[in-house]
Amino acid sequence: MISKDGYELSDRTISMTPIDDVTKVIEVSAGTEITVFSESVSDDPSPRSALFALRFLDEDGVELEIPGWKSSSEKAGTYQYLVNADEIGVTTFGVEAPARSAMFVIQGVKWRSNVNTWILEDVIVVRQGIDPYPVQLPSGSTLPIHIRDFSQSLEIADSMKSVTISGQASLPSSKSTALLTVAFVDREGRKMLPPGHLPQNPVHGPFFQIKGDAGVVEFEFNVVPRPNVSSIEIKGVEWGDPEVTINGPLDVTPITSDFVDIDGFLSDIPEGEPLIVIDTTAPPMGDDTRALRPNNLAKAFARLGAWVIFLPFSSIQEFEPRFSDHILQVPRSEYGRLVETLIKRGMPNESTFISSSFPSLASVTLATRLKTEGWQVIYEARDDMEEFNRVGYSKWYAPSLERQMLTIADKVVSVSIGLDEKLVSMWPKLSDHVVVPNAVNRSVIDASADLRTQDQFDQRANSLVVGYVGHLTPAWFDWPAVLSAARMLPHVQFEIIGHGAPANLDLPSNVVILGPKTHEELASIVPTWKVGLIPFLDIPLTRSVDPNKIYEYFAWGLRCVTAPMGSVEEYPSTYVYRGAEQLVLQLQAALTEPYTAEEIKALEVMVQNSDWDSRARQCLDYYGIVVKESLNA
Repeated sequence: MISKDGYELSDRTISMTPIDDVTKVIEVSAGTEITVFSESVSDDPSPRSALFALRFLDEDGVELEIPGWKSSSEKAGTYQYLVNADEIGVTTFGVEAPARSAMFVIQGVKWRSNVNTWILEDVIVVRQGIDPYPVQLPSGSTLPIHIRDFSQSLEIADSMKSVTISGQASLPSSKSTALLTVAFVDREGRKMLPPGHLPQNPVHGPFFQIKGDAGVVEFEFNVVPRPNVSSIEIKGVEWGDPEVTINGPLDVTPITSDFVDIDGFLSDIPEGEPLIVIDTTAPPMGDDTRALRPNNLAKAFARLGAWVIFLPFSSIQEFEPRFSDHILQVPRSEYGRLVETLIKRGMPNESTFISSSFPSLASVTLATRLKTEGWQVIYEARDDMEEFNRVGYSKWYAPSLERQMLTIADKVVSVSIGLDEKLVSMWPKLSDHVVVPNAVNRSVIDASADLRTQDQFDQRANSLVVGYVGHLTPAWFDWPAVLSAARMLPHVQFEIIGHGAPANLDLPSNVVILGPKTHEELASIVPTWKVGLIPFLDIPLTRSVDPNKIYEYFAWGLRCVTAPMGSVEEYPSTYVYRGAEQLVLQLQAALTEPYTAEEIKALEVMVQNSDWDSRARQCLDYYGIVVKESLNA
């Protein structure tokens, strides 16, 4: 509503400038790309009531022609009409400075003498690469800003020990992605040391990656400001799709809930008992459907008497910080406070830091700091992170950082011989390193005992059902080979369980995708299977893998048909194939060859020796960590 004081909104009044009083002079150079934003109101919504006259001048003040500009008249010169509306009109346009340009002049003109027009606050002129783009206009309405043009400064109060930064973006497709870089600035406007808990890019520094389904996506990430930070500078970076936009300003919210009592947990550790800090790309403790090796080993370490601080890849989501008496999980937002607390409290003689397939800049920095304080440093390689990075995952990874972690680590654990050999090739001086394969939870082994009885093997003898449990991404799941095999074996039923399957798969009638399933749901499905499938692409990424799922298959009493990887060729009840033709032949063999007493016995021995407690004991022995179980033995 227009009043004598300005334009009145429900919560405030915006100053107004009569259109004829609007003049802006901006320094430019040839080729400067300019975008103009304005909000206006008028006492009559008739179109073409006001305009902006546009002029580019050279160093001598001579007006230059704007090539290709269509709107021009003798009275106004080159111009752009304002958008008029019943309430607030929004005008946005772009123009490029012609050759020899030194000045850009924009001047408001009242075009209809009987219509009064006002600009809310002032016209906004943005020179690409020089001026920040507005994330909102004077009225508070938001603007979609292309990711390359986005920048925003977020003020940080001294009381904000950790914050959540949130916003909205528009993604043209599910493959679209973009980065937001994060920088700290002090009160004097100087850049500070960057945040250490975010993924790092060698060129752009700390970042958050925006991704999701096509359309508008909401995102948020946590940041722990360093002491004396005055503001956080966020800038957009194109990452393959220039059409990604940020919709409006980002919000910053202090994190005040779910306080993690790090001091309290450390105080509970009796003198002389070991502390293990695990820094990992794994999900939080309690997320059992996505649990990885670090989650399982953390629980096993705790069962054996160690105390564990667990750092998942991001937040702890809805799960409790104090996962159990002996396990505390700390979100990335509390990374800085955790480091400060660990250094302050000491405890080096009983303390071990494990970087589990996460040689990020933050992890390497923390490992270096803790080692100087007397901690033992372990590097655990679960996957070939370089190859994950090559196929579009683990954007934070850099070979130089992994090599640096190898030089820092006192001991190195790999899950497979192939991965161990790669690490040695990266750092030939590596001397103290072992292979400790993956495993399966004892609860799965015990709960599945009925699936490994002679009666169950007899019932499965004539089964023609093949199953798979795991991620279904085409980055490593060999969909063409599986579907080709299914068509070659129409009498065999294929049951696929997991998430991430590509859209629009042409499935034969004997292939069914059941989606993700819990362990409880799997218990009613796997008894009909005879073969567990691991159909990964034969690429460097998969060759170094020691697949968790093979141990689950064995616990369920299944044979396994698998692509070559890890040490699977040494395992019982395992049929290794190379290529689509061999996949068909090995499936036929695994489904038709009779069980022998020797095979069933070897399978049971393998299962009983492949639980996570056994692997945890093996690791602790290698680390030289003595736990209560050992003390009481």
